[in-house]
Amino acid sequence: GLLTTVPLRPSREKRRVWAVGGETRWDDGAYGAAPVGDGWHRASLRRAPEVYESGPRTRTGDVRPAWTLPLTGGVMSQLKADDDSVYVSQMDGAVLRVRASDGKPLWRRTTGGGYAHSSPLVWDDLVVVGTADGRVHALDRENGRVRWTFRTEGPVYGSAVALSESLVIPSGDGRLYWLDRKTGKERGRQTMPPSETAFVQSPLATDGALVFAGAWDKRTYAFDGNTGEIVWSREGTKGKSFAYSPAIGNPVHADGKVVVPANGNSLWCYRASDGEPLWETVSPRDKFGYSSPRIADGRVYVGCLGDLGEGRCVDLGTGEIVWAAATGSTIYDAGPALTSRWAVFASVSGLLSAADRRTGEIGWRVRLAPGHLLSTPVAIGDRLFAASYANELVAFDLPR
Repeated sequence: GLLTTVPLRPSREKRRVWAVGGETRWDDGAYGAAPVGDGWHRASLRRAPEVYESGPRTRTGDVRPAWTLPLTGGVMSQLKADDDSVYVSQMDGAVLRVRASDGKPLWRRTTGGGYAHSSPLVWDDLVVVGTADGRVHALDRENGRVRWTFRTEGPVYGSAVALSESLVIPSGDGRLYWLDRKTGKERGRQTMPPSETAFVQSPLATDGALVFAGAWDKRTYAFDGNTGEIVWSREGTKGKSFAYSPAIGNPVHADGKVVVPANGNSLWCYRASDGEPLWETVSPRDKFGYSSPRIADGRVYVGCLGDLGEGRCVDLGTGEIVWAAATGSTIYDAGPALTSRWAVFASVSGLLSAADRRTGEIGWRVRLAPGHLLSTPVAIGDRLFAASYANELVAFDLPR
């Protein structure tokens, strides 16, 4: 049905007139009728379950783009960084290394393997990424040349972790593969327990001895890093929720603990060695769901699902909620980026909101160009990097 009409010519009264079917909100306010003042505004139009959005880029506070780099495709993966570079995998299959100081592309490699949902693993002299055609690509970190490729039997949506001399990466064929870092030859594999949803999509995590993965069968798994055997698994999704555990929001490891979000509004903390549940936290408003947690200084930072667009800070030791920050715009897949002062939450509408890590107070917001924001941003010092389906990589210098 008709969602909205926008006249191509101004009316006789020289006003813009929109006939809207469904619900509308302006500037991330509540859905429903609202007057609109002069100036630029951003409209979100909803005819359930779809949401259609349009509007200009807006900024508040002291944040301005340091540079903007046009991309050839949208970004859904998590951005990665080292001391001087940002690494990007795109939905057109391209992988880039970009100089952080000025946005200059240092190299760009077209994999030819369909879209690259997989996030780059930057490991010594390699950049490793999977593609939708089932291949794993190891690129030279300095020049982007292909060092080796490995083919699985399913699309590689998940992201790899590094062990001592091998890397582990999941595939949509229901297996995890152990690959030699120098040659890409298979050193071992582990098949997930049989089910209709036995595959891993999330980035993996490791403590050096165990490899942690979230699967679409509602479970979190720990695999022995040497043998590939399953050491433990735990179901985190409650009730009749659809098959999802940390399949999108990946597990993270710190201080002998594994923290993972689960659809159904749970944030779980397990003992890494044996999977013993240490605590479970439930959000009282927006629910824990897809966002990948980040851990720093004994605290867990994670986004939540809901119209409030809440980001939360949770004590790693106890699971107690320290603060909640309402961004006002729904957060989906993206996890927060952390700087020394800020936890930056990325909303699907393209809004970046920075909460003070101590208090949760929102200090500034900035909006990317129109395009869904599902990618997790990354920071180097006080410089933030973000990319979305706007086909841009943008750098911002954050106030200290």
